[in-house]
Amino acid sequence: MFIYLNLMSHILDLDLDIHVGYVYLSQLNETQLSAYSSRVGQLYSEYGPSVADTYGEANLSTIMKYSQYASMNGGSKPKAYVTQPQWGENNPISKSAYRCPSLNMYIDSDQDRTPIICTAYEPNLFYRNSHLNPDHPGTDLADRIRNVSNRYEPPFFITVYGGLNWQPGSTGGKTEFWSLLHSTLDSLGSDFITIGADEMARLATVACINGTESTCVRPKM
Repeated sequence: MFIYLNLMSHILDLDLDIHVGYVYLSQLNETQLSAYSSRVGQLYSEYGPSVADTYGEANLSTIMKYSQYASMNGGSKPKAYVTQPQWGENNPISKSAYRCPSLNMYIDSDQDRTPIICTAYEPNLFYRNSHLNPDHPGTDLADRIRNVSNRYEPPFFITVYGGLNWQPGSTGGKTEFWSLLHSTLDSLGSDFITIGADEMARLATVACINGTESTCVRPKM
């Protein structure tokens, strides 16, 4: 039985004809959401990726509409969503942010289940380098991950978000991406497996179909 880690930096919601960056779905009206999502669905169909990050700016109703519109005209909807705990931040979008009732959830749509994987805020795995122990950041991050995993039964999926510092020998020191990754995984041990976003989407779908409420929750709308 394993806990799966997605140590991601940013999975951006992309519209290549306009720009690359963040799109706050909660701030779009119905016409804008339909137009944007249907265009993005064409990109998902042709290029991928399998996972969309709503960045905390979409409730369940908006996510279901996003999937619906993305599937129009031969497009593809995301195979899974991730969302971030903006509700815990003090910023302009935190008041409208969605707060997940559980970290692994799913929505029913067109007789299938689409996973929603939420990043933990308590302990904080959002912009993971924030306030890490400077002497032992890998051990500190591993402890945060372990504290989150202790609340749930495996198989379970944990996202660790942001703070990418990937250049070897960069000024990040012990928080340089690869150094932090290896020290964190060494501390966690073999019960934790690191996976990519596409693999997370596939495995989380299986877990949500075959698992229990302790594994994957169907939240109230």
